[in-house]
Amino acid sequence: MRRNMTALLILTVTMPSKRLPAGIRYIHLVGRLELKLLVPRFLLLSAGLQLQYSLFFLFVELAPNRSTFLPPE
Repeated sequence: MRRNMTALLILTVTMPSKRLPAGIRYIHLVGRLELKLLVPRFLLLSAGLQLQYSLFFLFVELAPNRSTFLPPE
């Protein structure tokens, strides 16, 4: 009996505010479904502060060979 494996991926990213990427693309492909999650700078920046942030992506994968994580460009 073969069943799809369930994978759990948690990504944590921490960096200073001056080096924030324009966005982080999180693409989850199930069949032809594509989901993109963008993190805008203005949500992460604070005036006059060296702000650090952590991004937690919780990802449940039903088809491991159809999911892709792309780092910021």
